[in-house]
Amino acid sequence: MAKAEIAMTPLQQWGEEAEDGAIYSIILERVKAKPAARGTSSLKKHPETSECPFVQYRTCKRRTLRAATLPQLVKWLLTANKEGDLNYTSSFLATYQAFATLMQVLELLLPLGSDKAVLLVLEQWLRQHPQDFWEPPEYPNLHKILCFLHQTAPSSPVCALAKGLLQAHKEKEAYGGNSSGMRPSQVITEAAETDDCEEIPALMSFSVDEVAEQLTLMDAHLFRAVLPFHCLGCIWSQRDKKKNQHMAPSVRATVTQFNAVTSCVITSVLGDLAMRIPQRAYLLEKWIEIAGQCRALRNFSSLYAILSALQSNSIYRLKRTWAAVNKDTRSSFRKLSQLFSEDHNHLNCREILLQEGDTQDPCDGWRNHQTPVRTSLKTPTIPYLGTFLTDLIMLDTALPDFVEDQLINFEKRRKEAAILFCICHLQQSCQGYNLCQNPSFHLAFHHQQQLSEDQSYDISCMIEPPADSCPNSPKLHRSLTKRFSSLLLSSEPATPSGSEKTGTMPLGSSSSLNSEDGSSVPSSPTWVSPGVKDPPVTQWKTCPLHEQPVPPSISKQGESESRVVRVHMNNICGNGNLYRSILITSQDKTTAVVQRALQKHKLEEDSPCNYQLLQLLGDGQGKNSRILEEIIVLAAIGQQNSGAAHDWQGQP
Repeated sequence: MAKAEIAMTPLQQWGEEAEDGAIYSIILERVKAKPAARGTSSLKKHPETSECPFVQYRTCKRRTLRAATLPQLVKWLLTANKEGDLNYTSSFLATYQAFATLMQVLELLLPLGSDKAVLLVLEQWLRQHPQDFWEPPEYPNLHKILCFLHQTAPSSPVCALAKGLLQAHKEKEAYGGNSSGMRPSQVITEAAETDDCEEIPALMSFSVDEVAEQLTLMDAHLFRAVLPFHCLGCIWSQRDKKKNQHMAPSVRATVTQFNAVTSCVITSVLGDLAMRIPQRAYLLEKWIEIAGQCRALRNFSSLYAILSALQSNSIYRLKRTWAAVNKDTRSSFRKLSQLFSEDHNHLNCREILLQEGDTQDPCDGWRNHQTPVRTSLKTPTIPYLGTFLTDLIMLDTALPDFVEDQLINFEKRRKEAAILFCICHLQQSCQGYNLCQNPSFHLAFHHQQQLSEDQSYDISCMIEPPADSCPNSPKLHRSLTKRFSSLLLSSEPATPSGSEKTGTMPLGSSSSLNSEDGSSVPSSPTWVSPGVKDPPVTQWKTCPLHEQPVPPSISKQGESESRVVRVHMNNICGNGNLYRSILITSQDKTTAVVQRALQKHKLEEDSPCNYQLLQLLGDGQGKNSRILEEIIVLAAIGQQNSGAAHDWQGQP
């Protein structure tokens, strides 16, 4: 006889408890009761099964820390597991750098005593986040931990672990390494040391499989070297300040590689003016096949870079060339492009990124912002890092750092930690790649010629003048356009392979290439009829600085009372195509929105009265353009609107 179980929710929110400097969420959990000892049960057992016909449950009270002062957050590290807050320590160690320093945490943690709980926290910290203690040449905080352990637990495993980490860091320092153990441009530039007399092979002379595998090998090295905390919105969003030019180098290295791949695709297709249409069409077909192979290898970074390059304005407009591409190959191109469709917040990309792995999804918390259970992916995967960076910046913008009484909002950090955990799991999966490096390919990749945005478009027009028309060019739906992800971050100019230049990942758009004057514009076009350089005229609505609510199309939609919108300072202070995101509500007035935008662009000293708010409308009605209606633009009073519309479209 089968046991009859009542379907009940195992977890139930009960309320909150407030203590001095801390707020806890109370959760009631329904768990199965342990079976009673033999001879003590008052329930009659079934004669056939000798088991109780009922399942007994009991209710347990769990406390999770929602917000607290820094001392209380550190203190909770010692009791979180006992209270049922099982993932608190992992979330804290992954995100504490957003609200505290390493020294501050240690100064609060070490005086709490030498009991087992402190040692367990230190062991987890040293083992899972060794890069936190990379402080050459003195390593003061690591020495502080060693001094504490020598006095309290000299023969403990955690003491041996700290000694080993110090020795490893010193050896890494002697070899010129960094916290990730890899120079940011190591993978890209290692071919530069090759003998100059060696003949450089053509990049496209390598087979489809070889190109895809070597790109995957480079991407895997760079992605594994990414320090997850560099991806936090509060860190990555500050990288444009002059004093932060060297911030988040591990993420910037992936940007450099992404742009280098995009540049290689564009240059290989446009570099030879003497090439005939069938030859150029063959190159497009080969790059599409390489993209397909990257998809098979689950290398979504190079896959996106290749697709972005093929959909850049300079290549996409080559209608006669596209018409010569095999029909089945064009169909494959469209299917690959749909992987990065912006529909439902890039749902296709997210789902495909997480599928084909384990039956137990280690990144389920990424979608639900819950801390996932630690496991490992069976299938190696390199994600498009921009998807995670976008989510983290959106979280940082939408959720406050502090709640009532200036308590640190740790619920925000839990959500961020869930995304960082997913990045870590994917990094671990990359160990599953079994690929061998080909020095000849690295040499060809490194020496590939670079073209600026203007140069590539000029060459494109020489290949096929703008007046040309052909009905068989690819009809692609909007798939790789600038949306939240690209507009939250400024575009990064591509740099010559092997060199480093600060910038940002072209998230959600294609790589950006240097123009003649050093400025940059996204090379991913807004989808208009091929061959038309300038898109249809976009209407702008000027909102004077009166105390009126913000326009409905960028405020409340449906049941939402607030939303994150993108703000562009139109041709002010040389910002170019720099976008920021702000959180607004349906009750915000125009002046408040302008002030918030100025703060985001570090222009707090400017008066909101000196700016006007422009809302971008598509086809005369914002409601008909779900992309454009999410943009608001600040322009200096008196500035012409037509130029602003031209700048938004990102055309050269």
